[in-house]
Formats: sequence, C-alpha cells, structure tokens
Amino acid sequence: IHYVKDADSDICKEIELSDGTFNYKPIVDKSEKPKIGSEYSIIDKCIEMYAKYAEKSGFIIRKSTQEKLKSGIPARKYLLYNKKGLPKVVNKDTMTEETSENQIRTGSIIRTGCLARAKFKINVTHTGYVLYEFEEAHNHMFVPKAYRNLTKKRKQMSHPEQIFVQQLSSTSIGATRAHHLYASTHSGYESVNAIETEYRNHKRDLNAHIGEGDAKILITKMNNRKLHVDNFSFEYVVENSQLSELFWADEMSKYNYKEFGDTVSFDATFRTNKYNMVFVPFTGIDNHRKCVTFGAGMLSNETTKSNKWLLTCFLKAFNNQPRLVITDQDPAMKNAITSVFNELTHRLCMWHIINKLPLKVSTDKSDGSLLCSCMNFARFGFLCRHIFCVFKGNGLEVIPDKYILKRWIKDLLPPHIWRKKQMFGFEGGRYMECSAIVYSVVDYCLKLLAKDEDKLLEFVENVKKLKTEVEEANPNAKQLSKKEMFNLVLGVEKP
Repeated sequence: IHYVKDADSDICKEIELSDGTFNYKPIVDKSEKPKIGSEYSIIDKCIEMYAKYAEKSGFIIRKSTQEKLKSGIPARKYLLYNKKGLPKVVNKDTMTEETSENQIRTGSIIRTGCLARAKFKINVTHTGYVLYEFEEAHNHMFVPKAYRNLTKKRKQMSHPEQIFVQQLSSTSIGATRAHHLYASTHSGYESVNAIETEYRNHKRDLNAHIGEGDAKILITKMNNRKLHVDNFSFEYVVENSQLSELFWADEMSKYNYKEFGDTVSFDATFRTNKYNMVFVPFTGIDNHRKCVTFGAGMLSNETTKSNKWLLTCFLKAFNNQPRLVITDQDPAMKNAITSVFNELTHRLCMWHIINKLPLKVSTDKSDGSLLCSCMNFARFGFLCRHIFCVFKGNGLEVIPDKYILKRWIKDLLPPHIWRKKQMFGFEGGRYMECSAIVYSVVDYCLKLLAKDEDKLLEFVENVKKLKTEVEEANPNAKQLSKKEMFNLVLGVEKP
C-alpha cells in the first residue's frame, strides 16, 4: 500500500491486488465516510450524504436501481459510481456492406467496471432508511483537487451566475465576456465552477427557451411592470397575431417631461433590431444640458396611421402637448403631428429654430423684464453675462425669482423616483427582491467583520447552521427544473 499525492495532499491509498491490478481508496475524514448501519430520515438524505462523500473523494455518483413498496414508498435505493459497467463491444468491418455505413458513437464517459457503490433499504419500522452495503474501493484514480471544479456536478452554473449572464446580455455583453467578468469579481477563475462553454450553452438554451415567444414574454413583462410600478404606461397593438406597435414610459420619464418637456425631439430612423422594427425615442434636454428620455416606442412601419397611434399614446401618457417638436423630414410623421398635436410648433431641423426664433420673440418692458438679443435665457433657461452686467450696474445683488426656473433646482425630481423599483421596474417579483436583500445583508456583515477574523469565522459557521436548518425544515423541497429556472431568470413565465 502506498499513498498517491496531488499538488496539495494525499488523495487516496493505492492497494496492489494479487492479480497485479490496483484498487484505490479515497482519503477523507472519518466523519464524512459512509458507515454501514447509519440511518437517514428520507431517501434524499441518503443521496445527499453519498454525493458529499463522492465530492470530497473526487468522483461522481449516479442513481441506479430503486425498488418501491405497494404504497409507492421507496424500499431500496442503489447509488453507483457514474462509470460503473463495461463499455459496449462494437464490431465494425468496412468491407462488409451491412456495417460499413454505421457510425460508431463516441461518448464522453468511458466505463471502467468500477464496483464502488452504496445501497440503502427502508428500516423495519418504515420510518427511515439504513445503509446496509458500502463498497469503498475503486479501480481507478480520483480527480485531483485542482480540477474538481470541472466535474460534471460542480461545473454547473449557479443561479447568481445565470442572473449575471442575463443582466449582461441586456447590455450587449456576450457569454464569454460575462464569464471573464464574473471570474474577475470573484477572486479568479478557480472560484468559478462553470467554464466558458457552460456560459455559452446557458445563453443558447435560454434563447431557445424564449424562441418565437419573445413578443409574448415582452408583453407579459411590461404588463407586470404596469401592474406593480407606479405611474408606468404601456400600450401595444397586435395585428395578425404579431406585435406591430408598442409604447412605454415610466414615472421618471413623466417627471422629466413635466419639467423639460417644452421641446421634444423624436427620430424614427433607428432600425437595427432583429425584426426590422422602427425604434422611436422621445428625448429632450435637462438642466445639465444632457439628453433625457420621455418615452419610447417601436413601430412595424412608418405610415401615418402608425405614427398617429404612437403620438396618441404619448399624449395619453403625459396629458399635455409639448410646445415645440423637432423631427426628421418624414411626411408621414408630419401628417401625424398635425393631426394629434394641434397646439404646437413643428420644426424639421435646427435651421428652422435658429432662423425663426429671433423673429418671434420681442422685448416686453411692461413688467420690467430684461431680454438680451443673444436670447440665452429664452434658449437655455439661464441668464447671460450681459444681463448680469446690468444687474451689477443697478446694484442688484439678488437674482429676481422670475429668472430662477424650476428646472435648475437641485431636488427637482422627488427622492422616491430613484428607488430601484422605479428605475428598473418589476423583475422577478418577490424572489428577486428577497435575493437582493440577502446579498446586501451578507455583504454588509462581511465588510463589518473584515478586520476580526474570529468573528468572521463565527459568522460563516452561523450561516452554515442556518442553511442546515432550512434544509431540515424543507426535506421534500425539489430543485427547479431547467424551464422553471429560465422563467426565474427572465422574471416572467413563458406563456
């Protein structure tokens, strides 16, 4: 008998048999090794125990034979090494016409005939299960500790990873870059079980799950947001079972429009999406001279009818018309604006504004207002240096209230508008909300105990105990299926 080592420590004992072959026994703590006669409350606990032992040892198990009583309760359960059995014998002769075209299937698992196993049976009182047979020896080496994160079980993507891939996908970051980013934020690649291929496969499977039901998923998500988020507007049109038009605007957009919506610009020339639909953003300029979005729509075509529907939705959401609209030179849009917005000025480009605005503004001296010919206050909402010189010359130290527009107030938008629910909407319901709370609480505790190693270790042990309590309190809890996991990641159930 001698010990086989990997880079860290002993992983198994190698035993030479009388026929010259070798058996291998994993080196694990005695408390983690299965003991014949041990009892477990349910069959899932048996599987969990043997799976943990296998993970510590460096091999993978698979479920085998299960016998049931007449009542349907499992009576026996066999757990085996996943490469148990012998490879199938395949005969192929290319000179024989019958087999020359048969393809030999190559599998990723090579059978070794290993007899390692664990067998459980129901106890006499039918209140639990007992381990009555356990074979510890294997006829193969075990996976080194450095590569155990690549085993079939451990390289599966966790739920936070799936959420991470989906969130980055919404910002046009692919699965490969998502894997690099996740590894860089989690102490390196050795801390991430799933490899790049798993990330790409997950993205592929998620896209296949969505399939041709993406329009239904979009409508369901938007309706959920309309139901759960305050002051959210969403309208859509379905023609011939296809989504042809939609419009949406949230509460922040409506606050922005209330303060900065005197001039609105929208451009219906974006057509870069998969379905060749026209994306129409409604934009304006805020108090920092930055673009703000008042709403957005998507149209299947640029007819007068479609544009009229979009503008009607805009008017319904905001309840009042803008003073000035700037668009591209689209006849259909011009007709729609004339039909829906009958109280505003429509300009096709900045040339019209620059050339015609000075002609329509006159100086009003009746109320003592000061207007400069540069029209700085009329165009941008703040006084120019020429008017300040007049104020200074007249000994005026306080700017009159009529020159202080509300759009320059620091707390223009109410505080509640910055809540995540208002900014990002309803995603995943109560589950996602609770997940975010749990992550933030744990992160806060880790930062609080970062300089006290003893208390940090105590906190980790308490978290593990809580995990055990939850598992014991929910013995029959089933894992989510792949479809259920996709629905959770998307935040909506596929219709």
